[in-house]
Amino acid sequence: NPKIGQYGGGSTPLASVTMLINASWADASHFGFQSKSGANFEFWVGEVGAPSTLIDSTPSGLISYDVTR
Repeated sequence: NPKIGQYGGGSTPLASVTMLINASWADASHFGFQSKSGANFEFWVGEVGAPSTLIDSTPSGLISYDVTR
């Protein structure tokens, strides 16, 4: 499974994700990312050290998003 981490720090596995497409950091520990599962593109939010939460899933292509603090 893909992992996410910080430069010089540890990494956290993204347990529910098989294909990570991109990730964006909101702050030092919170992030958003897209993944692909079968025909669906998914948008997730997460926090380092905690399980990620699926926000949206669609078969129509990449999901446009901005991650802000």
